[in-house]
Amino acid sequence: MNSSKWKPIKLKYAYHFSIGFTPNTSNLSYYENGVYSWAQISDLTSKVLLTTQKKITLQAITDYQPTLAPKNSLLVSFLLSPGVTSFCGIDTYFNQAIACFPPTNKNSLNYLSFILPYVLKSVSRVNIYGALIYTSTLLKNILIPLPPLEQQKSIASFLDQQSTLIQQLFSKIDWLLKKLEEYKEAIFHEILISKNKKYSPIKLKYLLLGIKDGEHGSVPSIEKNDSAKLFLSAKNISSFSLLITDHERYISLEDYNHIISNGYPKKGDVLCSCVGVIHSCLFLEQTPLAFQRSVVFLRTNSSYLLNSYLVYLLNTSSFKQNFFQKSYTIQQFNYLSDFKNLFVSLPPLLLQ
Repeated sequence: MNSSKWKPIKLKYAYHFSIGFTPNTSNLSYYENGVYSWAQISDLTSKVLLTTQKKITLQAITDYQPTLAPKNSLLVSFLLSPGVTSFCGIDTYFNQAIACFPPTNKNSLNYLSFILPYVLKSVSRVNIYGALIYTSTLLKNILIPLPPLEQQKSIASFLDQQSTLIQQLFSKIDWLLKKLEEYKEAIFHEILISKNKKYSPIKLKYLLLGIKDGEHGSVPSIEKNDSAKLFLSAKNISSFSLLITDHERYISLEDYNHIISNGYPKKGDVLCSCVGVIHSCLFLEQTPLAFQRSVVFLRTNSSYLLNSYLVYLLNTSSFKQNFFQKSYTIQQFNYLSDFKNLFVSLPPLLLQ
């Protein structure tokens, strides 16, 4: 196929579409005991939409007079997460972040489901938080390549087949990763738990040079600039690695210097999350970073306890499960005293 012969056309001239709505969320009469499907971006998780997390009432429909997406329509998100798609397996209403393309014989919706996400992601604007956005006006005037209908169908059929093969490969990869994780956990348990039972457990506080958590006070965020510093939290702590994205918080150099002036953390410290996913751990391998109070810093006494051994021990699932029992609230949380009173088996340094 010679794509150079496909003349780009504005979306509004190729496909009819409408934008959804969101009933006033403070008006419970629009949602309580609702029976009419109402799709959000979070519902668009598969090729075909068969159910929605939320329902709306007849009162909402009467007051807002929204457009209904009939079965076999194509739903496409264009705000915040542009290019997420699903075909309607049911009649449904939908929110204002979604465009609905009803069934048509003029052009292929299946073709559009592949080409529109690609075009959206390549030209979307970015808001102040780094999220991709697209307005309905821009959506109407977006240019898409539009071959003849039969070629649209042929392209969509080929991409469908390839997508199925790719999804099958992803499923196999996920299965292999799960098996590797189970194998790794079995090794950790055998080496770090089973074989260490012969060594008397010792409270962690006796094996540390220091323990502290991150900043407790309120620190204002600033826009990223040459002098701005990262302000990280528990969500950045993963097992064995520090996760830093393009959407992190930044603080002033003055606030950063104040936070790290107590000497924590420094290179070699063990970092543990203490809120949410309790004690995913790593040891710091770079210059000091500023953290919120959701992260705990453990400074081991290397004469008795190696930081690398402690990280592996705390990352075992059996150890985590025992630690979870200390958290009684819905929001999992552990205090510094919980870490201090942890019992760890302490083999000789050579074995560690």
